[in-house]
Amino acid sequence: MTLDERAEFVAQLRTTAGLFGRRLDEAMGQLYAKALDDVPCPRLLLALEQLVREADRDARFPMPRELRDRARGIRRHARGLTEAERVRIYAAVWARMAGWERERHPVSAWPAFKRAWGEAVRAVGITGDLGPAVQHAWVKWLAEGAPLTTETKRRTLRQVGARLRPGSPFRAALMAVAATGEREPGEDDDQ
Repeated sequence: MTLDERAEFVAQLRTTAGLFGRRLDEAMGQLYAKALDDVPCPRLLLALEQLVREADRDARFPMPRELRDRARGIRRHARGLTEAERVRIYAAVWARMAGWERERHPVSAWPAFKRAWGEAVRAVGITGDLGPAVQHAWVKWLAEGAPLTTETKRRTLRQVGARLRPGSPFRAALMAVAATGEREPGEDDDQ
């Protein structure tokens, strides 16, 4: 790629990224150009045009490998998960992320989620692009979090109870529920 081609590619790349709601600075554009230096510039520009024409509202901006594949005419269609695969992967990822949450990390969960996802997918033996599936799982995990188990309920109630004033009737009832883990709706305190 010549310097003029590189400049044209980076300009087009930044414009295309803007259509996807992504702001691409000059340094990132140069990084893309460096990673894609082995692909003829006219093919990359054509791939960017094609990307814009085919984009829908759920589309995301491609990584360099994906742009290289598109420029070379390789189409790796993302596949969905079967129900059995989804259940196994979600169970593994949710368990791993529950451990991550217990460690109380002060950073974004996304890197840990991606690692957990990758390990779970490899354990199931899946290869190929699961881009939409991982995004769906991420949104689902964010919305639902880890499953609320009886032990999690008890721990939460104990934590809340510890913050209440000693001798408070509400604290006594809350700690009783935390000890047994069960309470029927409308159940009286003095039973």
